[in-house]
Amino acid sequence: MIHQFKAKKMAELDFEFDITLTSDKRVYCFIGKNGIGKTQLLEQMVKSLLFSHTFFNAKDNTATYTGLF
Repeated sequence: MIHQFKAKKMAELDFEFDITLTSDKRVYCFIGKNGIGKTQLLEQMVKSLLFSHTFFNAKDNTATYTGLF
């Protein structure tokens, strides 16, 4: 589970994120006006989780996306 997440502003990212989530919750809800970056926050969190998975750290370079699903 993610308890703290930071993302710096880059070319494909319009926003800079620095959030801390409490560890005693099972569900989080992000609420706010349109255009403040809720979807970009979730997309960056998914990318971080996906590409930090041990599947992508394979030493023999045999990792394929089809192995994930």
